Amino acid sequence: MPKPRGNTIPNLNVGELIRGQQRKQRITHAVLARRIKRNQSVIKRMFNSSSIQTYLVWELSVALKHNFFADLSQQLDVATEGKLEKQTTELDELKAEYIRMKEERDYLRKAVDLLSK
Repeated sequence: MPKPRGNTIPNLNVGELIRGQQRKQRITHAVLARRIKRNQSVIKRMFNSSSIQTYLVWELSVALKHNFFADLSQQLDVATEGKLEKQTTELDELKAEYIRMKEERDYLRKAVDLLSK
């Protein structure tokens, strides 16, 4: 069975996300197409697609002066129920503990050196 192409993530439609911002700002397809230096047909095709290439999302973010990556990040956080943020926090705590243990090791080495003299 062939691997599915495009967006396989339920409830994620990047084209709809961008279309919503375009409507909110009342920008026509023609204006948006000129801003990203593409044909109107490309704009229409993107909006009908549930996934869009990263460089196009970047260009559309600049053209519409809206950070679509932040929107996607929020959706990712909701989808993972904040588990990614929790893992990042735990990693930061482990890094801090590692640094404290290295300092403690260095102090113990100094104490052993002093006692051996």
